[in-house]
Amino acid sequence: GYQADCDYGGNTLCIEVADEDKFIIVDAGSGLTKVHPREVKEYHIIFSHLHWDHIHSLNFFVPMFAPGTDINLYGVHNELEASVRTLLNGTNFPIKFEDVPSNIKFHKLEKYKKKIINSFEVTPFELDHPGRAYGYCIEKGGKKVATVFDSEFTRAGEKFLGDDSKYYDNL
Repeated sequence: GYQADCDYGGNTLCIEVADEDKFIIVDAGSGLTKVHPREVKEYHIIFSHLHWDHIHSLNFFVPMFAPGTDINLYGVHNELEASVRTLLNGTNFPIKFEDVPSNIKFHKLEKYKKKIINSFEVTPFELDHPGRAYGYCIEKGGKKVATVFDSEFTRAGEKFLGDDSKYYDNL
């Protein structure tokens, strides 16, 4: 997972949620370069939102450049694929999307709809952040964690949170 190199500042957001043999990654900030290396041919990365500080290290993620590796990218945003292609357009990074040797697959998530991702149950919910951000309730084996990044918490209470209220419990 993520380890800070200093007390404050340092890496931008990326976390790993793992059990004994399965894992998923949430966001691709600079912490992605420190994700525990594995000898696997399949990665699953979920995006909270598409601001540069949450996607910019995809182009430094070594498995992206390993032929035969499947890189599965998930998000609620319709613009996920376009954002990744912009990141890897030959101008923002010297390698173009079309020249990346791994198999990049895009998967659309729906708000409040649970999806199984690499054996984890993942449910997106809405956050309060410019550019539409989403948190994720991640469950497996009776354990649950919620990822809530870059949220201003402008809505308070069940009346204003609506369908999101059950994901904000105990935050």
